[in-house]
Amino acid sequence: MRNWLVCLFFGLIAGNASGADFTPIAGWDRQLFPSFILGTAAVKAEPFESDDTRLGDVHGLMGISITAASNDIPVDVSVECEEFLEPSRWSGTLPEKGTTYNIYPKIKYKFDRLSQCSQATPATITYRVQVGTSDQEEVTETVTFRSINDCPIKFTDNDYTVDTSFTFATFVNEQHPYVDKLLREALDIGVIDSFTGYQAGTDEEVYRQVYALWDLLVARDVRYSSITTTAADSDNILSQHVRLLEDTINNQQANCVDGS
Repeated sequence: MRNWLVCLFFGLIAGNASGADFTPIAGWDRQLFPSFILGTAAVKAEPFESDDTRLGDVHGLMGISITAASNDIPVDVSVECEEFLEPSRWSGTLPEKGTTYNIYPKIKYKFDRLSQCSQATPATITYRVQVGTSDQEEVTETVTFRSINDCPIKFTDNDYTVDTSFTFATFVNEQHPYVDKLLREALDIGVIDSFTGYQAGTDEEVYRQVYALWDLLVARDVRYSSITTTAADSDNILSQHVRLLEDTINNQQANCVDGS
């Protein structure tokens, strides 16, 4: 009888101290795109999904999936990757027992490092989770940070697709130091005498301005060269390599996206 009571006592303790049984969430197919992260860092956009089971950053790409062992159970989640981000944390409670929640801490990215990611780079992400008063659990995942030139077009995962083609727009940099120099060179060729955009009032004049830039690229001997397949291709992610402006000018190569 006494032994039975002892077993029951420790069984109750084990039941109340629920462990952190969780699944890491690591980007899209364990891949992260610096171009997408940098391009959307300050954008107020609609969340990928909106429901009561998604907690933390509504635009988050890294986090955990965990099922609540009891009502209003406290959870602490941290995500770390020394090379690409500062330690990032979320603390809160899981409201409903038996419900699976996806928790995304607000990630403190090292934006300067992301902008310098010139090729696909593997990195280790460490997830630490504590549920209630249980011991902290730790899981590590290896992910790939893609090149800054890689643009995600869409991501497909079983029954849903995320359209990320708007990321192409993040490659447009009107403040690039090359812009004024190229505009000056185009004016010197003489096709037009000013760049006024749609202020000119006619479509024909807008076309002439576009042609002036095309003519400049021809004069600089920029040739068509297609690079569409990325080095770290994925069956679930459609992406394309995009040359930055300095790459196009310095290497004298462009495809339809680069030229646009």
